[in-house]
Amino acid sequence: MPTWARAPRVLTAGFLAQVKAGKRPDAMAQPTPSPQSLPTWLELEQRFKQLHPALQFSRIDVVTGSSGEHFTIAGAADRESIDRFKAVAKMAGARLQRDFPDEIHRHDQPAQESDPLMLWYKALRHIGGSGAATVFIGTIDQPAAVSANLCLTMASRAR
Repeated sequence: MPTWARAPRVLTAGFLAQVKAGKRPDAMAQPTPSPQSLPTWLELEQRFKQLHPALQFSRIDVVTGSSGEHFTIAGAADRESIDRFKAVAKMAGARLQRDFPDEIHRHDQPAQESDPLMLWYKALRHIGGSGAATVFIGTIDQPAAVSANLCLTMASRAR
């Protein structure tokens, strides 16, 4: 859906406070899905694969410092594809929390995260391993393809 066709957001005090704090409204637009409505790992993998052509020249930049770990999608991609990627990544993060609590607790960084989107980004860095996630000096190239591969890895480990 084009940006201009979206329904207007209600500007609540919480929404405005988050905007003033420097958070992008698009990142807050999608609610966390309920555990019952989460797609399977293979369905998530397909959704990430569908997004790959639009995001193949994108990356996730990672900045780590005293204020924590920050992720930004950079490169050539349209806003709609980025928003769709974030929505699917949020579902994948929620699924990861539900299906693999022991796995995320084995890695210090992801275990501390409660936001499903940030958990997914951290999982791409810490859980992905060779072949599933490529990290180059704070960069995860081709995030949709890497996410699709990580979904396959998690599907193979599913109970």
